[in-house]
Amino acid sequence: MKQICVKYAFMMMYVFFETFSSFAQEIPKDSLFEISFEDLMNMEVSSGTKLLQRAQEVSAKVTIISYDIIQKRGYNTIEDVLADIPGFQFRNIQSINSYVFGRGIPNQNNLILVLIDGVQINELNSGGFYGGAQYNLDNVERIEVIYGPASVVYGTNAVSGIVNIITKKPLTSQGVDVNAHTGSFNTQKLQLGYGYYNAENDFGIRISGLKKYSEKGDFGGANCLHNWSDSVYNFENDMSFDTKLTYKSITIGTNYLRKQSSANLYYRTQGTQYREGESLWNIGFLNSYVTYNVKPSSRFLFTHTSYYRNSTLYPNTIAHIVDTSQIRYYRPNYLIGTELVGKFTVNDKFSSIGGISFDYENLAKDYSITWSDSIIYMPPKPPKPVMIENYSTNGFLQLTYAILPQLEASAGGRFDYNTSYDFVYTPSGSLIYKAQMYTIKLLYMEAFRAPKPWDYNWGEGNHSLLPEEMHSMEVTSNFVVAKHVMVETSIYKNRFYNMFVKNNTNTAWINADTINLIGLEAELQYLRKRFQSYINYTYLHFYDFKDNTLEEIAPHTCNAGITYMPTSNITAHVRCNYTSKKVNANILYPQVDDACVFHAKLSYIVQQSLQWFIDVRNILNTEYYHTSNRNVTAYRQPQRTVLIGVTWHLL
Repeated sequence: MKQICVKYAFMMMYVFFETFSSFAQEIPKDSLFEISFEDLMNMEVSSGTKLLQRAQEVSAKVTIISYDIIQKRGYNTIEDVLADIPGFQFRNIQSINSYVFGRGIPNQNNLILVLIDGVQINELNSGGFYGGAQYNLDNVERIEVIYGPASVVYGTNAVSGIVNIITKKPLTSQGVDVNAHTGSFNTQKLQLGYGYYNAENDFGIRISGLKKYSEKGDFGGANCLHNWSDSVYNFENDMSFDTKLTYKSITIGTNYLRKQSSANLYYRTQGTQYREGESLWNIGFLNSYVTYNVKPSSRFLFTHTSYYRNSTLYPNTIAHIVDTSQIRYYRPNYLIGTELVGKFTVNDKFSSIGGISFDYENLAKDYSITWSDSIIYMPPKPPKPVMIENYSTNGFLQLTYAILPQLEASAGGRFDYNTSYDFVYTPSGSLIYKAQMYTIKLLYMEAFRAPKPWDYNWGEGNHSLLPEEMHSMEVTSNFVVAKHVMVETSIYKNRFYNMFVKNNTNTAWINADTINLIGLEAELQYLRKRFQSYINYTYLHFYDFKDNTLEEIAPHTCNAGITYMPTSNITAHVRCNYTSKKVNANILYPQVDDACVFHAKLSYIVQQSLQWFIDVRNILNTEYYHTSNRNVTAYRQPQRTVLIGVTWHLL
C-alpha cells in the first residue's frame, strides 16, 4: 500500500502541474495565493525565543500554518494540523484524550509543549497536553511549530517540540464572524467572533467563542474488534472562549478550554470488569495573561508577561464504571508566574537574548477519588486532594555572533531550579547560513522533562525519579530551487534517556529505557496562483532496537495534498495521509497495519462575506486503527464523515 499511496500522491501533483500551470498566468495576484516562498522564509515568529524573529533566524526547524491554510484544507482539530506536516504520529483513543508523538518518541503528551499566545496550556499535574477539538481554530491567526528540543527557552517538557497557537488580533479581525457546520455522527459546531479596533487610540478588543459536539464514529461491536458492545455511546463536547484586549504596547488575554468526553472507550468492556454507561471526563483549562512590550532604544527590547494558569479535572468526572460501582475523580491545579525576556543588540555582529521567570504552583498530589455502592448511582463529591506547593526560578541566555554577513553562530544555556526536582542545566548551540532563497542550519539541542506529581505518586510511588533527557544533533535546510518550488529537509540524531517506564510489578515509574534514533524529514512544496501543493515524507530508524521497531511508532509516514482554485470564488482541496505498519503496545493485537486515508474540502464564496463548504473526511471509508497501550486491543478511527457548513464575516 505504501508504494501505491506515494505513487498516487506524486501522480496527483504532476497532473495538476501540467494541466493548470498555463492558466495561472491569467489570474490577478490579489485574488488567489499571494504569499511567496521568500515571504514564508522571512515571516516573523515568536516561539523560537519568545521575541519576534524571522523564521530563518530561529535556531530550530520552523513550520508555520496560517489561518488561510487551516480554512482551505479543512483542519478541524490540532491533530488534523499536525497530521499533515512531517514528524508527527498519533494514538487517538477517541475518548478522554488523543496522544501526539513528535519525532518518534511515544509518550503521554508530556514531551511537547502546547501554547496559546505564548502561554502554556499543558495540564499542570502531569505536564501533558490534551488533544481534541476544543481548540478554536476559527480564531487562529497562525500556528507555529518549533521542532526538536527547546528547553533552553521553555524549560521542562519542551522535548520533541513546541506548538504555539497564535490567536487573532483586533487590528486584523474587525467585525463579526460566524463559522458553523453540521454532519455525520451528530457533529455540530458554532463559532462566533467579534473584533473592534480604534486606530486613533491604538485600542482594540477581540472576543471569540466556540461550541462543538460530536459522537465521532461508530465504535460498537465488530466495528472495533469487539472491544465494546454494539450499543456503546461515545461523545466529545467542547467549549472554548478567547478574549484579547490591546492598548498600545499592552495585551491582556484570557483563554478558556473545556473538554467533556465519554470515558467508555478508555477501557475494553467485553470480558472485563469495566462497564459502559454515563461516564464523563470533564476537564477545563484557564489561562490569563498580561504582556507589556517596551523598546527604550534601538538596541534594547523587553517583553514582560505575568500569567495565571489553571487546569482542573472537575469533581463531576465519572472516570470508571465497574461491576459493582462508579468511580468519581477530582484534581485541581493552578500556577502563577511572571517572566521578563529581553534582547540587547551590541552592534551589527553581536546580540543577546535572555530571560528570567518565577513560578509558584499549587498541584494536587493525586486524584481525589470516591466510590458508589452501585453501578447505577453516582458517588459523593470527592474532597479536595492533598496539595503540593512548588516554587521555581529559571533563567536563560542566548548569544549570537555574525561571523560573516550570511553566517551566524549562537550558543545558549538555561538554569532551572524547582523545589521538586532541584537544579537542571540545559545547553544549546547553532550555526546558521542564510541567503535570500535558502537557509542551512546546523543545530545542537538538549531538553528535559522533570517528574511531576503524576509521575512521583503513581501506584506505589517513586520519589527518586530523575528527569528524562533528550540530546539532539540536526541539519535542516530550506531551498527555493525554482520560483514556484521549495524543498525542505531535516536529518537528525536523537538520544532520549532516563525514559520513564513501569517497573516489573507495574506498580511505579522508574528510569530505565534509552532510545537512539536517526530521523529524516523531507518536504516538497509547489506554490502558484491557482493552486498550492505539497508532499512530505518522514523516516525513523531506531538503530539499537530489534528489527528497527519501536512500539507504536511507524518507520514511514507520507502526506500529500493539493489546493486548487479554478475561479476566485471556488476552492477545492484533496489530501492523503499515509502511515506504515507499526508494532502495537497491546500483545493481543500485535501489529497495526499500514493505512492511507483521503480527505477533501470544497468551498464556494457566494459573495465577499459568505462562504459555503462541504468537508468529507476519510473519503474511501478506510478501516484503520491506532495503537493501544491499554487493554483495548486497538482503536478504530472514525468512518467516512461528511460536514456541511458556512463561514460568514461582516465588517
